[in-house]
Amino acid sequence: MEHRVFTIANFFSSNHDFITGFFVVLTAVLMFFISLGASRKMQMVPMGLQNVYESIISAILSVAKDIIGEELARKYFP
Repeated sequence: MEHRVFTIANFFSSNHDFITGFFVVLTAVLMFFISLGASRKMQMVPMGLQNVYESIISAILSVAKDIIGEELARKYFP
């Protein structure tokens, strides 16, 4: 049985899968715009948005290193 989270005007019903997918797409779009803004004025010493983006990328790379090792992490996540 499907459990609905909410319904809009009896035409559009939402379940947990829709909400999860919505937040995944929203996160991907936000990451795209953050990376676009961070890469406009790249500097050797990161400042502002570039600093935030490099922190996010560093954290993701660290998780990848823990899971698949440093060599494969560098290969698949440059």
